Amino acid sequence: MNLTQEQTGHAKALGWNPEKTFSVSITDVWISRDVQISIGHHVKALCISYGMPYSYLRESLVQEIYWHEESGRLGIMIEVQGSSVESMYLEIPDGHWGFREEEEKTSQ
Repeated sequence: MNLTQEQTGHAKALGWNPEKTFSVSITDVWISRDVQISIGHHVKALCISYGMPYSYLRESLVQEIYWHEESGRLGIMIEVQGSSVESMYLEIPDGHWGFREEEEKTSQ
């Protein structure tokens, strides 16, 4: 699947070649509990930094996940719609994520 122009920008922000980067669904990967907790801490830090209630941030949160085929890395872009909060890009460490097996995939 080809990335949109906006997604291409996200891949570049991660330092990745967009031609080797693919958007993936959260239902197609698993992410370790430790990383999920870490992402939650980052989101709470955004609330404090920008003086926003956590409930507003949760409702406005957009998360896009990208897989860089060449390196095998997984990255996540976190953005808050309709705010001045800058997008945040995180790379999920090896061993803390993986593709779900077909029978483990969650339907949307």
